[in-house]
Amino acid sequence: MTDKQDFINTLVDKWGVENISDGLKNINEYEPRLYFDVNKDCGYFYLDASDSLIDGIKDNLSDYGPVFAEDSEIKKKTPITWTVYLSKKPGKVDIPELKIVPFPKGYYFDLDKGHLLAKEFMQYIGSNIEELRPFFYKNKRSNIIYQFKNVNRNCNGKYGQSLFETRVIKEIEENNSNIYYQIEPVFYDEQDEIPIGTRIIAFRDTDNKSDFNLDKKDIKVPFHVFVPNYDDSKDNVKKYPKNINGNRDFYKHGLKGKKDE
Repeated sequence: MTDKQDFINTLVDKWGVENISDGLKNINEYEPRLYFDVNKDCGYFYLDASDSLIDGIKDNLSDYGPVFAEDSEIKKKTPITWTVYLSKKPGKVDIPELKIVPFPKGYYFDLDKGHLLAKEFMQYIGSNIEELRPFFYKNKRSNIIYQFKNVNRNCNGKYGQSLFETRVIKEIEENNSNIYYQIEPVFYDEQDEIPIGTRIIAFRDTDNKSDFNLDKKDIKVPFHVFVPNYDDSKDNVKKYPKNINGNRDFYKHGLKGKKDE
């Protein structure tokens, strides 16, 4: 069994027995399904979509404005789930003030400070671009996670979180679609430093749960996916974890190593 398959099996086993995070209340609804090209080093899961998940997102965004989180959540010094309504011609919107939280230096030179809500979405979130811009600074902790570069920037130009962001923008630009979009950082344990991946869902108002993930070749909206935060490239295989169970210290403490309990 390859290191990658071991990592994937660990995720599937974990998802099958208990929640990874509070955001995945009904884990059995998602039924993780894997797809990855054997010629590439990265993969991702296709997830089922449920009526309750779709309706819940629509209800929160009924006024066609971005809904991010409660104030108490925004004030936390940890990444949180973001939900947004994206449009080619958005109106002026309010966006929360996020605290600037300094990140440790010297430990994460191989990791990116990846945005949860991509800065490329600014023009689709609201017309008041200059007011929105500070939200996307790299030290706004609630919208930033540590990600392997291949996940944040795409793997070989194809696989990574930015692939799905690109597909959303393509749908908006080419079809003038309005998109419901939600992204959740998924931690093995809520106290961990490094997330094991991100859950991303994107759909149009007319989509229902049977429409999701139909095009597995070109990846089109609507989709619901889980993108593992994992790098098994030849250069890093000795430095980084082979699976999340065998390398809990990495996801728990990052490259700083194990701390005293």
